[in-house]
Amino acid sequence: DDVEHYLSGFVAYRKYLEGARDSKDIVLDTSTVIGYLCYPKTPRRFREVNRLAQELERRGLTMLYFSYRDFEQKDNLFKGYCYSNKEWIEGFYPLPKYIDNAPPNNREQREIYQALQRSSQLLCHRLGNKDKVIGLLAKNKKLAPFLIESCPFTIDTLFNILKQKDTVILKSKRSSQGRSVFLIRRENNIYSLSDGNDKEYFDRESAETVLEKYQKPEWILQEYVKSLTVPDNKPFDIRVGVYRQNRNGEWAIANPYARIGNNEVTSNLARGGVAIPGEQFLREQYFDQSSKILASLQSVSKIIAETLQDEYQFPIDALGIDYGVEDGNIYLFEVNTYPGMKGNMDQVVNLKVNYYQDLLSELRHFEI
Repeated sequence: DDVEHYLSGFVAYRKYLEGARDSKDIVLDTSTVIGYLCYPKTPRRFREVNRLAQELERRGLTMLYFSYRDFEQKDNLFKGYCYSNKEWIEGFYPLPKYIDNAPPNNREQREIYQALQRSSQLLCHRLGNKDKVIGLLAKNKKLAPFLIESCPFTIDTLFNILKQKDTVILKSKRSSQGRSVFLIRRENNIYSLSDGNDKEYFDRESAETVLEKYQKPEWILQEYVKSLTVPDNKPFDIRVGVYRQNRNGEWAIANPYARIGNNEVTSNLARGGVAIPGEQFLREQYFDQSSKILASLQSVSKIIAETLQDEYQFPIDALGIDYGVEDGNIYLFEVNTYPGMKGNMDQVVNLKVNYYQDLLSELRHFEI
């Protein structure tokens, strides 16, 4: 398959060279090119992609950017932006063998993803919903102490839990960026449902009406982990990025960073949270326990990456793993397959480009 993909790419490259002679398109050595497929129409104001492109160029490599929103094909060439000499050049280009990508979110994007996948290897793959991922991790007994109990949401189950505990999390299996996550609290015989911005109150009789829209299979109840800052009781989590470094399966653990929320429910940066270096945060919050917590975050994250990789045939390129911390113990909140880079941009750029560089080194053996 690799030889077939290379030959088909070479044929497209020959056509591209012929067309480029009479156009402003620049000529590319496809063995030095990494593609990037994402949502913005152009990469010019896309900070993360610009940083990746700059580091690639510094190492003598090139980035081609393709957009889900502005996807166009002419023969075997595709509309994109090539980063060259610190600027983006729009044109039509052959597909590189490797394309890093944001996951598709709708039917049109899935069709684009599948079209590119026929000629190129896309690096980011969905692992399935939260239930599936947690189920796979639960197979590894080493991870049992770090997994949070959850169950399907029903009204009866909710009130059974609230007899024992005063707080529980209601969330969608498809929740992302802190959306579709609610805190339910018991305050005597009155209950509150909060997304961090708005709060709605209900009692046992009105619960069916207030919670009706959540009585679907995608909604779950999760044990509440009291991961709160001292002294101001703001929710926080710790993000640990795990990045593949080569085709041999070597992983690099990025420096953890803490995300502190601006409401009582979530700490996601997309919802107004702020990020600070994890080591500094843990020292301030947990003093003598901080080194032990940091070591646990790093070792558990590596086990999670290895455990998940064993379950999939495709290589997992990156994971963003989120933890809560309560009484010095870490608990897994969720695993993301398309982690953001804002919390520790410089380090993640280097780690991602290391993997790009290793992938492209394979193509040098086939140069014609």
